[in-house]
Amino acid sequence: MPQLILLPKFIEEKLNEDEKQQTVVFLNEIISDTKNDVKNEVIAIVEERFERRLSEELSKIKMEIKDTEAKLTEKIALSEARLSEKLTTSETLLNDKI
Repeated sequence: MPQLILLPKFIEEKLNEDEKQQTVVFLNEIISDTKNDVKNEVIAIVEERFERRLSEELSKIKMEIKDTEAKLTEKIALSEARLSEKLTTSETLLNDKI
């Protein structure tokens, strides 16, 4: 494992080479674990925000779909009414001619 930290001089002077190396390895592991914990916390926060935002956007899209569906239903009903009226008028004209 590469050395990520340097020991203070007063500590280095009191330790032999093996103890120095073990201390550095130990501290590097603690730093690495802390970085991983922080990274995982950040990922969890970002994930939560993303899910909340996604949920909000999906709700907006669902509302837009419902609004569009209502408008289309209304337009279809109006078109059916006009078509029915035209058919009735045409039927009346044909009956009058017969």
